[in-house]
Amino acid sequence: MATELTFYGICLDAADPTVLGNFWSSVLGWPAELGPDAAVTILPTEDPAYMIRIEAADTPKRGPNRVHFDLTSDSPEAMAASIERVLAAGGRRIDIGQT
Repeated sequence: MATELTFYGICLDAADPTVLGNFWSSVLGWPAELGPDAAVTILPTEDPAYMIRIEAADTPKRGPNRVHFDLTSDSPEAMAASIERVLAAGGRRIDIGQT
């Protein structure tokens, strides 16, 4: 018998969970909560409701991140506003070969 699975969220490690949590909270417009274990949970305010949890890394970073988020917009104007919000939150432009 197959068991149905539901994707609930993603957990990331970071040297400073508060900094990364504040970044994603600003970008997504979702509230961030600091837990007693110093982990940051970013709670969705709309569906689909995928939580993001950021925990303190117990080992140093050894290379590039192996996960990234693709964000979409409904219009070119919304995309421009999203890009400005990401840059204002501390993001930066990188060239990954997009056209």
